[in-house]
Amino acid sequence: MHKIIPCLWFDDKAEEIAKCYAPIFRNLKIGGVTRYGKEGYEIHRREAGTIMTMEFEIEGQKFVALNGGSIFLVSGRGILNLLYSALIILYTIFIKIA
Repeated sequence: MHKIIPCLWFDDKAEEIAKCYAPIFRNLKIGGVTRYGKEGYEIHRREAGTIMTMEFEIEGQKFVALNGGSIFLVSGRGILNLLYSALIILYTIFIKIA
């Protein structure tokens, strides 16, 4: 069975966010990192070498943090749905480690 890997979208703080979970979750593992290249600069406007995605794992649940920028706007209702989903994921993780 395949597991769903949530992708958390950030403007430009994916690395900092993933690392800020380290003091909260003892079993945090940082995984692979992909970086923006020179290609596509006219679209993504990111300096070559900056982090595009960072994989991390908390208590066996994998996540991908994406520095996608603010290209797509999210409505208020969309934000609430995202927050609700994130809370369910974190609650599930806390139940596992409790």
